[in-house]
Amino acid sequence: MKKSIKTEKIYIFIALLVTTIVLGANILKYNITSTDDGYLHLIKVIGVSEIIKIKQFPPIINPGFCNGYAINLFYNPLTTYISLIFGNIFNNYAIGIKLMLFTMLILAMIFMYYFMKKVTNRKDISIVAAIFYVTGSYYLSNIYIRGAIGECAALSFLPLLFLGMYSLFSSDGKSHYFISIGAIGLLLTHNITTLFAFVICIVYVLININKLKDVKIVKKILINIVFIIGITLFFIYPLGLHKISSDYVVFNSELMRTNGENVAKNIIGLKELFLKTNNHEIIFKFNPVQLILFLSSIYCIKYVDKKYKKLYIFSIAFTIICSISAAYTKLWLNMPDIFCIIQFPWRLLGFSGLFISIVSSINLVILLEKVILKNQSKKFNIIFIVIPIAMLSLFLAYKNYYNINIEKNIDEKNITFINNNKNNIRYENINREYLPCKTYKTLYENSEDVYKNKITVLDGDINIETEKKDNLRYEAIINYSKKNTKLEIPFLYYYGYNAYLEKANSEKTKIAINESKSGFLEIEIPKDIENAKLTVEYKTPISYYVVYIISFIMLIYFIIYIVKYKSQI
Repeated sequence: MKKSIKTEKIYIFIALLVTTIVLGANILKYNITSTDDGYLHLIKVIGVSEIIKIKQFPPIINPGFCNGYAINLFYNPLTTYISLIFGNIFNNYAIGIKLMLFTMLILAMIFMYYFMKKVTNRKDISIVAAIFYVTGSYYLSNIYIRGAIGECAALSFLPLLFLGMYSLFSSDGKSHYFISIGAIGLLLTHNITTLFAFVICIVYVLININKLKDVKIVKKILINIVFIIGITLFFIYPLGLHKISSDYVVFNSELMRTNGENVAKNIIGLKELFLKTNNHEIIFKFNPVQLILFLSSIYCIKYVDKKYKKLYIFSIAFTIICSISAAYTKLWLNMPDIFCIIQFPWRLLGFSGLFISIVSSINLVILLEKVILKNQSKKFNIIFIVIPIAMLSLFLAYKNYYNINIEKNIDEKNITFINNNKNNIRYENINREYLPCKTYKTLYENSEDVYKNKITVLDGDINIETEKKDNLRYEAIINYSKKNTKLEIPFLYYYGYNAYLEKANSEKTKIAINESKSGFLEIEIPKDIENAKLTVEYKTPISYYVVYIISFIMLIYFIIYIVKYKSQI
């Protein structure tokens, strides 16, 4: 018996290793900057690295990018920091991003295997589900074609979130803390995936609403909510602060085209779920092995273990709902604006990939037990059959044409370009979603107004003797200035800037900062002055340090909570 168990583990390890090598080889050899978003992620990682060098903490605003661009404020930070670590180890940030994606691929398999093992207590179902999950066409398109590193990483954490939900409502609740781990991973990788995962979780709660009568379950839900908010506060607080302090492109539905009419234009054709078409480079079709097994649910559903039958039915429903939603125009024309943040309805196929993997892996084992091997001895180990079928799914995924660019030195050339221009990155080189809306509009209406390196006098009378710009600090010696003179300082408008007037007698006056019509800093001289120094500089708000401390304390407390909780069960 021990020998058989050992053999099983070897087979599982080999299957996961082969999957990792086959899929990971493409990640390591292709050019990340040839994907849809790869170049923008590379410039972000390099940009954050430069911020760290000038000892700005947290590293948010890069002074060399477009008059102080908040490159690390609005985008979830986990993938950036992992890429930075790998990039510093190998002295190449493109390799850093690819190793991060490679790591997330491995984690997706491990987390999916662990999820299904907890749910079914069967290694055969779990290993197939893990391989099915990462051999889905959309999952691999996120890596090979889109370079959507945040979305790809978020999909790695989905199994943990639903493991926690399943444990809380359909099992003994002993693994409820995985709700926090999964949700924290989602919040720190991809906002859109987080939003729709939350919606699906709400549906799961409503299905099990009768169990909310149990005070222990409600208590565990509240505990998880506190940990999720507390640990991610360092990210969501600055994000929310900028949401209420001004208007940025990322929050603007008109500029982001996140309204029903625009989102409805981005649906896919229903046939693209079953056939590869020339309409998109992204491959949306289901892996044929998984699709055939999913369709067998009509037969298999009656044999599903009662312990996880509700999850099975739930997964069937959401495989269908998410898939049809990606192709249904009228749905998005009538969708509330908050859900139109998705931009592309086919992003829901990431959830379809999770749920179809759950269903198809369970169906495979049922078919083997009830149809193919029904007359065989019960001692026959199904795992030796399911792994070759999982390998078939891997082979079909590998044979899909993902248009991977493996031309030599493309990434290196882009790294060289960014490094040679890191103190003068222009708007056309960056992701303009993180600009103030006024800057974005001015960029297209009168671009000269956003390419400034000196103070602009908007109104009034002033004589400036000298000006000096150093990183995120601007100094100007003023000979004289009339009261109410308005100046535009060449920094993009973000929270955290301070302005001071200092006279020869060292008297210092703080000046209010507003946003100019171009999305830059605007100040108004409060009174007539002579021979004074104007200083405008970015200083990390004290509140940022506070939320980082809170997040760190909550993380430590969460670890202690898990250790103590596990010791009591």
